Order: sequence, then C-alpha cells, then structure tokens
Amino acid sequence: MAGKLVHVEFPVQDPDAATNFYGGVFGWQFQDSGMPDIDYRMFQTSEDQGVAVYKGDGAKRGPRRRSPRQRQA
Repeated sequence: MAGKLVHVEFPVQDPDAATNFYGGVFGWQFQDSGMPDIDYRMFQTSEDQGVAVYKGDGAKRGPRRRSPRQRQA
C-alpha cells in the first residue's frame, strides 16, 4: 500500500527508559533484535509494521532524511 508507514526508529539516550516509557504508554513489549554490537530493541505493532529504539545521538540532530535518489536504492 502506498504511503503506509512500516517502520519507525527512535534514537534515544537511555534505551531502558525509552522502552519502559513506550511500553507503559502503548503496551509495547520490546525484544532485543539480536544484532551484534548495538542495543537495538524492536516491537512489532502489526503483521507488517514495527517500531525500534536504539542508543544513539540522533535525538540531538533530529530525523534523518533521505533524498529521492537514496530512496530508490
């Protein structure tokens, strides 16, 4: 489906606090992704949609934007 949001990532300073917050607000239960060398936690909101939080400084920079050329790759 065009325009459907399928994945959202939240870079956070404190993954434990973030998963506790989102879990408390939305009832999400995050699982470790199993990716080596990164604390990346995911929750599947539906069959084809999900959310992730990870420790990063992206929260200071704001959302990442990709150019149309990058989106095609």
